[in-house]
Amino acid sequence: MNRLFEIIILLIENGKMTADELAVIFEVSKRTILRDLDKLLIAGVPVQSIQGHGGGITIDKSYRFPIDYITKDEKLLLLAGINALDSVHKSNELFSLLHRISNNDNEVPVIDIDLSSWYGTSLIPKIELIKQSITENKKLSFMYYKNESSNPNCVSPYQITFKWSSWYLKAVKDNETTLKMFKLNRMDNLHVSSEPRCSFEDVISFNSQANYSYLDQKNYHLDAIFNISQKSKLVDEYGNDSFTEIDVKLRFKRWFANKDYLLSWLLSFGMEVKVISPIEIKEELMNIIHSMQLIYKHDT
Repeated sequence: MNRLFEIIILLIENGKMTADELAVIFEVSKRTILRDLDKLLIAGVPVQSIQGHGGGITIDKSYRFPIDYITKDEKLLLLAGINALDSVHKSNELFSLLHRISNNDNEVPVIDIDLSSWYGTSLIPKIELIKQSITENKKLSFMYYKNESSNPNCVSPYQITFKWSSWYLKAVKDNETTLKMFKLNRMDNLHVSSEPRCSFEDVISFNSQANYSYLDQKNYHLDAIFNISQKSKLVDEYGNDSFTEIDVKLRFKRWFANKDYLLSWLLSFGMEVKVISPIEIKEELMNIIHSMQLIYKHDT
């Protein structure tokens, strides 16, 4: 049932989408989406399928969401989702949908989701340009910063997604057939191309679990002692079962996949942590700290 509601909201917001696009968004087959559309038609929702080049699935602009069909709890969840979208993407369509569903209720929502970030001034224009590129069925070009380099990219944008507390673009690079993830904060100089984007019919469906399975790799087993002042930070990032309290210290043991991330994370604690093992990480931290000392050696 939730997927049917979400399909309606996406069609109202985007105006027109293809069954292939909806299939990737919900990570189901195209056949499942077509069955969902049949269910909506049976329920009286005026969805229409336009065939041919530039076609897709639309919903009658005069359609009014049947509020009587949903429970109070479902209504609150819908309002929370729409408010969340509105926090990063202001539009007349969202305002209209929010107004119709809320029905001028003064009830304070139980769930309040704000997806905006500290980078809101730069994030929102990026989302608008990407949305324009998708709705106009055009490719998108941009500079992308990765490690110490920045590279130009031309992609067929597919979907904006919020994962791991950050915003990403799912897109297909030219001459490739796999959806990749691009972090919006690392994208710069975005331009909507005049060239049409790919059809996505031959695109291998994106699987976040497969593409990010390396995050579960156990490469470095950290054993470290933190000062008690860092307790809230460890609880916030890894939970209250990630350490044991010994006197006024915290013994932290955990596997990490990426060495660069681990080093950066440890350095963020400054003098509030002491690494016990692995020796490799301990020695690299010492080398980094020594190099930092050399930078400021002649300033005193």
